[in-house]
Amino acid sequence: MNSTWFLELAASLSVQAALVVLATFLLTRFVRGPHFVGWMWSASYVVLLALVLAALLLPHPRWIPRFGGELSRPAASELLTLQIALGRALFAVWLCGAIGLWAWMLAQSIRTARFLKTCQEVPANHPSLVECRDVLNLVSAGSPGKSSVRVLSSAAVAGPFCWQFHRPCIVLPDFLLGLDPRELRFI
Repeated sequence: MNSTWFLELAASLSVQAALVVLATFLLTRFVRGPHFVGWMWSASYVVLLALVLAALLLPHPRWIPRFGGELSRPAASELLTLQIALGRALFAVWLCGAIGLWAWMLAQSIRTARFLKTCQEVPANHPSLVECRDVLNLVSAGSPGKSSVRVLSSAAVAGPFCWQFHRPCIVLPDFLLGLDPRELRFI
């Protein structure tokens, strides 16, 4: 595989992957249901893997023909210059996207960390959490009474979510703390 074919492969796979993700996104927007949405994204992932394997392992027609001796030296030089310029432009676009995504993720992490400071800690002996001790592993073996997983509550959230790996916490909406402890265990 030469550089021209690699550029063609990368461009083709990028377009195909974008179409698969877009189609999956649109299908999950129009058809609701958690089982369907999960199934669609799993199927999308399998299709993306199949596309990469097919592109690498199976023969397929080329967009850019293979040039042999019929290309003159100035034309080959011009084609190489064009390929280098296109490669640099694609790298610049990728780099801008990667930096933008990183900045967005950093801003969201800061926003979430600020939000967590406004949440109230739910004590480990809260009646709703008694049934959940084994699930949450609230009492660590080394220091009794100290939580290894923090449970927070807030009226500002509509559904529960988890945050962080090194100091995990679970944020619950306030109304969920009024549920039966067995129901809360499922959440």
